[in-house]
Amino acid sequence: MQQHLLRFALPAGKKLWPNDLREALAKHDLPPLFFSRDPQTGHAITRAMRNEKRVRGYIEQHGHEPPPPTEEQRANPLAIPGIRIVGSSTWVGILATGERYKPLLEAATLPAIQIVTQRCGRGVGVELEQHTLSIKGLDDPKRYFVRNLVMKRGLTKTAENTTQVASRILSALERQAVAYSLDLPPTAQVDIHVESVVRPRGMRLVTSTGATEQFVGLADVEFYACLDLKGYWFAGNLTSRGYGRIIADHPAMSTGRYA
Repeated sequence: MQQHLLRFALPAGKKLWPNDLREALAKHDLPPLFFSRDPQTGHAITRAMRNEKRVRGYIEQHGHEPPPPTEEQRANPLAIPGIRIVGSSTWVGILATGERYKPLLEAATLPAIQIVTQRCGRGVGVELEQHTLSIKGLDDPKRYFVRNLVMKRGLTKTAENTTQVASRILSALERQAVAYSLDLPPTAQVDIHVESVVRPRGMRLVTSTGATEQFVGLADVEFYACLDLKGYWFAGNLTSRGYGRIIADHPAMSTGRYA
């Protein structure tokens, strides 16, 4: 599975966080799917109802059969965002996973250049990178970090966090592996061990129309797994806004900076 990343290098002293870039892009005339909204419904993309339990639940709630799947649900039945706005303190970018979503990246390129240039007050370095998303089992554990893992439910300031977070990371990897036809090693071999859940805290959800009354749990996570992850992997909620990016250990981690 190929990923395409439009990366902007931010000048020293300048900050533009992924969520800020996303909200600025929302003011431009971009296709709804760029913002993970189904073109046929106008609502956030949702999973296709493929099992009897979900269909029964829908009927009980609405009193009728669910509508037939949309084109996006047929192409993306697990509702994984094809476009994500990503970055850190030194760069910001737009990530498209799969050739289906590359045209959306291309449509946003010029508006993104204009926004970043205006926010930084000068031209910035721009690169179009290509990455291959892959996953492979390892004999020994490898260290990873999750930058700003968002959980809508279950994240509390207790020791139980490690179990809850490990389960969430595993389920996210399983879901992405299935969606992209990649072979994930058996759960026992993956052996996810959460070393720490740092600064668990609440965050108010903010959309393009302003702050909402909804809150989610947010934390930085360090974990080990017998996996070699290549490309850009994510865990948790709000990944289209760049939250929950899984980052492999490297020398810069010792300085407290996430790449």
